[in-house]
Amino acid sequence: MTISVFVQYLIIGACVLLAGFYMLGRYAPKLLAVPRAWLAKQLAQRGHARAAALMQPAGKSGGGCHSGGDDACGSCGSCGTASSDRKSNEQPLIFHRKH
Repeated sequence: MTISVFVQYLIIGACVLLAGFYMLGRYAPKLLAVPRAWLAKQLAQRGHARAAALMQPAGKSGGGCHSGGDDACGSCGSCGTASSDRKSNEQPLIFHRKH
């Protein structure tokens, strides 16, 4: 095995590893919350406060429209049924047959 092949394997392995962490963070964020908190604590103890702040797991947000979870939808009151005091600009479609 030459050194160039070894470097290629290292680069490919790093890409696959980062893609796996991204996938876990995107689809299973609770699995990464404990390791991220531990890493943030270690960085903060070593004087890297800015990096530690970036690594802190995000807390549960207050939510908004389409921010995730069923409990977040409708919490702002802006989506859902239209209020009755607003006039609708909607008009029905009428299809006519050609003769």
